[in-house]
Amino acid sequence: MNIRVVMAALAASCIISGTAFADVFGFEDVAGPLPSSTKDLQIANSIGAGAFQTASGSVNASLEYFFDSTPYDQGNSGYWAGGAVSNSKLSTGTGQNNDLNVKPGGAASGNNFAVLYLPTSAPDTWAPYQLSGDPAWGDAYCSGSYGGFPNVTSLLVDTPVEFYSIDVTLTSYVYESLVNGDAVIGRVDPDDPTSDFKNIYNTNGAFYVLRIYELDSAGEWTDNYEDVVLAQNIDGEVSGLIENADQWLTVDISGLNSDGESAGLGFSIISSFSNDYGMTAPAYVAIDNVVFNVPEPSECAVLAGALVLAFVYLRRRFAR
Repeated sequence: MNIRVVMAALAASCIISGTAFADVFGFEDVAGPLPSSTKDLQIANSIGAGAFQTASGSVNASLEYFFDSTPYDQGNSGYWAGGAVSNSKLSTGTGQNNDLNVKPGGAASGNNFAVLYLPTSAPDTWAPYQLSGDPAWGDAYCSGSYGGFPNVTSLLVDTPVEFYSIDVTLTSYVYESLVNGDAVIGRVDPDDPTSDFKNIYNTNGAFYVLRIYELDSAGEWTDNYEDVVLAQNIDGEVSGLIENADQWLTVDISGLNSDGESAGLGFSIISSFSNDYGMTAPAYVAIDNVVFNVPEPSECAVLAGALVLAFVYLRRRFAR
């Protein structure tokens, strides 16, 4: 038997067994009836925390949410944070009654998708979250963590994985607000001197960016992130404000696995739409089809040891 053939076969076996084949969190296993809005979600749940659970292969994941006051039908707290799973096919609508719709009008694939709401001010002081001297976006406003959470708005897994890609898009609420303006954002024409467009604390133009960052396998949030520009003013034209924002975008996030595997993904919105109180654009984003692999280093280590022993044995045998 040719020693090179044997060695190649063993090496291939190690590589194949070292990483499981790709799995996908598509949220299709989340049972209905699903909420059509966060208003419905709050009416259906008691005060406090909850979670949407999903699974793929041997890995479980959770999208947590939290309401900080009375349920909607008992006074409406007006404040919540976290994620929800939706199957809404609508592509229009604004406000809390329609905030779980996406502009493309349904999931990237299948029926279900997730919508994340990211708070833009601290719930105890209402102080806005802000970046200072960010290398990409300067002194922009952003979303941040919510005091009731142990972590930022996130997708958490119970087994460390290697993330590959994720599909993202704008919700219809955000899309309509950015394109047409609303009572908070104002009209969105920065070249119109009569416009009340509130894009006033940044010299990089109008932008709305999703930042995806990593929870490493030790449970620590890292500085490793991937930015996705979901909306940006192009040449000062309102019609150029939205670029590819009415469709699902597949984003490569393989660079987020800083130590080879991760325990979750965190999400933040960065935007120049702001006034003295922080971000004025609604801070929603939809996600779907989170592709990942499950590393299996222990099995690969065993095969690597076998590879070395086989090499020594075969070398001695063929040397005779």
